[in-house]
Amino acid sequence: IYPLIRQPSLSYPYVIDPDSARFIRQARLILDTGKLPAVDFMRWQPIGRRSAEQLTLHSYLLAHLYRIVRILWPQCSLELFAALSPVLVSACCWLVLYLVINELLGSSVALLSLNIVVVMPLMVARTVVGYADRDATSLLLGLGMYYFYLRACHHPSKVRFIYQLISGSIGGVLALTWHGVGLFVIVVICAEWVRFIFIGYRRADFIAYVIWLIPYLLCLSLKKSVYFPFTTSFSLIAAGVPFLFLVVISIYFVISSSNRLVALSSLYGRVSIGTSISLVCMVGISLCAIWFFAYRAHGDVDPLSTIT
Repeated sequence: IYPLIRQPSLSYPYVIDPDSARFIRQARLILDTGKLPAVDFMRWQPIGRRSAEQLTLHSYLLAHLYRIVRILWPQCSLELFAALSPVLVSACCWLVLYLVINELLGSSVALLSLNIVVVMPLMVARTVVGYADRDATSLLLGLGMYYFYLRACHHPSKVRFIYQLISGSIGGVLALTWHGVGLFVIVVICAEWVRFIFIGYRRADFIAYVIWLIPYLLCLSLKKSVYFPFTTSFSLIAAGVPFLFLVVISIYFVISSSNRLVALSSLYGRVSIGTSISLVCMVGISLCAIWFFAYRAHGDVDPLSTIT
């Protein structure tokens, strides 16, 4: 059933949306010249858009994977490979999805979930032949990040640090592929925050989180123009929230080193330190959100910075 419901409505090698055509065009430029031009005049006409302000990893992946495929299948065109790639990548997605759910709920629930997800209309629309956008690639990377994070949670030994490093690295690659990486990352941060409030944070947990965070932030730093001017909501979520949690747990360990600070922050044993610090952070985040949207409402942000 899986390949049948993803049959194209158009003949090969056509694509079915403008973003797919853009990625194929960029991949063709990479194949012809080795890189993308400094300014893409096919976007934001007539001024063009700087390539440094775009996340172009998906285009490079299409180009370099096509070079490998062309060795094995010389008759294959770039357009045909790009049109078929969503089905192939999504098949890998479902395998990783099974592994993720199996880590959480067991094999029976994983198989049931997999059979439901494969035929969901929303998933079919995003993985059909001809839809060469980065959605399937982003989903594969996001699920891979979750899988290795869960493996780290289930292995309290030193192997946990290796899994955290792999998870953070995959998250960084996802950040170079799609600016909505924060939607995936915030799930990891929420899981860590729940552990921080209800279970507590040990120094080993802190080290594991830092190991996860370093490769992720290093990848974000490769696209400073995209993530580090905090003028868009996606950059705040992708870069700001993980760094905020690092600050929170750093404050936690500073407070834990002083009995007086522990007593004051816990209201003399009435609440946990994690709860009190989290409440203060939530108030601060709410005030920042109010300021951010008020700032946007007055038109003080460059409208081009919100276009993705």
